[in-house]
Amino acid sequence: KGEDVFLGNDLRITGTPDELGSVEPAYGAKRDIAPGDSFVCSASAAWTNAEETVAATCIGYKVYTNDVVYVEGPNNSFTYTHPDCEKGAKLVWQWAFKCKIVPTVRGSGSASVSGDGWFASGETATVTAVPAEGWSFRCWEGDVPEEQKFNAALHLPVGTTLPALTAVFGESFFVSTTGDDSKSGRSWGEALATVEAALEKGGDAPCINVAEGLYEIQTAIKVTTGAAIVGSGERGAVFRLAAQPVAGDDTRAVFYVANDDAVLRNLALTTGGAERGRGLYLNGGTVAYCAITNCVTVNGNMDGGGVYLKTGTLRDSLVHYNQASSSGNYQKHGGGIYMAGGLADRCVIRDNYVCYKRGESGS
Repeated sequence: KGEDVFLGNDLRITGTPDELGSVEPAYGAKRDIAPGDSFVCSASAAWTNAEETVAATCIGYKVYTNDVVYVEGPNNSFTYTHPDCEKGAKLVWQWAFKCKIVPTVRGSGSASVSGDGWFASGETATVTAVPAEGWSFRCWEGDVPEEQKFNAALHLPVGTTLPALTAVFGESFFVSTTGDDSKSGRSWGEALATVEAALEKGGDAPCINVAEGLYEIQTAIKVTTGAAIVGSGERGAVFRLAAQPVAGDDTRAVFYVANDDAVLRNLALTTGGAERGRGLYLNGGTVAYCAITNCVTVNGNMDGGGVYLKTGTLRDSLVHYNQASSSGNYQKHGGGIYMAGGLADRCVIRDNYVCYKRGESGS
């Protein structure tokens, strides 16, 4: 007989939510049992893994025949009598699972867990990321609900497996409309004037906090490191591209992002309706809670009036009233988003259009 084939004289032994603890007979199959044969079945009363992060208590057993409960009880030991059944029987040890949540940290900061850190399946744990002085919280990594990835206070539903959590921090830099690029950028009082200066000073993975306001830029902001750029305030930071596109530059955008660890959050990207390029060229990283509005591409191979999505993730963002426009022999695609790859998830995409004009002339 194969290991996964059970007949009338077999008892299959397993556990829920997993095969935990020590049991006798062992997990698997006890074969060649005659109807009416009896023997003691037992499980350890409690179990903890070697790392002492997962614990379980045996709360009883259930025996099934033909997928119907044949006998059950609340104990961790009982005398089993084999029934006369065609498909054999199945013993399922019942375990109450709980885990100790131990988050890790990348960067400079800490992560605290509510209560004593132990949670049963179905409970909710609160895990809070606390940055060290001069650092900012970037995001959570691991077994985190996507909608809470950027919340410093994480409310985590506990299931039947130990969640892996990492709080990620980056060195803090600050940008404001009244800033000065000659300053340090390490506090609001020392804020820089441009994101470009913060990227230059910040190294591989800074957290750049941008004050609410309008930022007129002359060239695309290129993010090629693992920087997190986060707008402050209810309205966030607005970036408007004010210069004409460079001929032949098909990556022209308000922001060009090309790093898998990069993050843009709570920003508004626009060209103000002028034919100056798209709002976002995404070639890696995550863009969330942003608005890409009133951008216009013109001529060249510039598909995607609002966003050109090559790789990476655009999430929970608004793509509105953008245009991919052509006045020559160029066929455009994607007034709002042109997707060559990547993921657009839970975005509002509306009132975008493609405008194709050919053979215009006049005197």
